[in-house]
Amino acid sequence: MDKNLMSHISKDMAMLTDDEQKMAELIEVLKPWKTVTTLMSSKTTPTTSMILPLKEMIFKSMAPGDEAAVKEAKAAIALYLEQRYTDPDLQKYPQNTTAWDPRFKSLPFLNEPSFVRLYRDLATEILEHEPQRQA
Repeated sequence: MDKNLMSHISKDMAMLTDDEQKMAELIEVLKPWKTVTTLMSSKTTPTTSMILPLKEMIFKSMAPGDEAAVKEAKAAIALYLEQRYTDPDLQKYPQNTTAWDPRFKSLPFLNEPSFVRLYRDLATEILEHEPQRQA
């Protein structure tokens, strides 16, 4: 970014009141939500395969901040996200759809045992549906 522009932004930020500064920081906290909302609403057919990767992106962006208001907002958002899709029966569907989507093959949001179990279950399901070949 241009140094003159950065200097101008810094001066503008310095002139904000404490409340305005806190509001600006909270807006930054909410930017990942805007990204997800825009992404999902701009798709003509949003897919469930995007749920877990986008959830993980938001969760990672909620690392604790410095200001008390920012910490509180991030903690509330993280708690909200932790409570989503916790039921093992509900986790299976978005995990399967994400695994089938070539954009998310590495599934970085899954731990190793979950990753292995998911692909083992998918392989088993494929083999169950494959017609028996005659020799």
